[in-house]
Amino acid sequence: YHPELLPKAEFVEEILSEKEGYISSIVCDEIGICSLILGGGRETKESEIDLSVGLVLHKKKGDFVKKDESLATIHANDLEKLEAAKKRFLAAYSFEQNAICTEPLIRGIIE
Repeated sequence: YHPELLPKAEFVEEILSEKEGYISSIVCDEIGICSLILGGGRETKESEIDLSVGLVLHKKKGDFVKKDESLATIHANDLEKLEAAKKRFLAAYSFEQNAICTEPLIRGIIE
């Protein structure tokens, strides 16, 4: 509830879209691996989690994005890891020129 209390990463950079169009899909597993690359997850049982790194997504499936518009903000403590995660992040997004139909966030309420 209070992200301002978390430690701050050394590098904070916007990930800009290389394409223009509607986001047709995001490979969520790849976004998770990006966080792992940055140090936000455990590769082994002994690995420590760096609470200062991660991604803040600004766009979701169905959103229209212009070229060079921010898709996400990346927080990292290592420039090499930042570049690797950024490359993988951009590969996880697919775009189409026509608007796509998206499913509602809430399908129904069970009472």
